[in-house]
Amino acid sequence: MAVKLKVFTWCDGFHTFTMAASSRPKALEAWGTSQDLFRTGLAQAVDEGADRDTALASPAR
Repeated sequence: MAVKLKVFTWCDGFHTFTMAASSRPKALEAWGTSQDLFRTGLAQAVDEGADRDTALASPAR
């Protein structure tokens, strides 16, 4: 059974980073941060949009 992917995004004020991953911790790991961007409100889940579709086409491993 395939893992259901979720799409997450955050912005550093200049670039927006959007990715598909199985969980928030996996997204944080792929972004290379130890800070919980979700807890601070900088990162969030994405439910629709072109960035979401692109992220699902090439998910994090």
